[in-house]
Amino acid sequence: MSTIYFYPLQFDVNVFVVNWEEWAKNFNYLASKALCDDAGKKIADFIKKLERKTGASRRNMHLIGHSLGGQVS
Repeated sequence: MSTIYFYPLQFDVNVFVVNWEEWAKNFNYLASKALCDDAGKKIADFIKKLERKTGASRRNMHLIGHSLGGQVS
């Protein structure tokens, strides 16, 4: 599976894509679900670092996910 990158041209935004294929590739839903916390923690750590380093605010961020990715976000 390849990752599709979307570069918005109309708005001044940054888009970060998380490929969590390694966590979610297990066909056992419960096993993949158990890894959501790990993926979510890594994303939270990234957001906290982004806030510290750039002054970005969570108020201006949107997290979007599909299926288990929705649980992670």
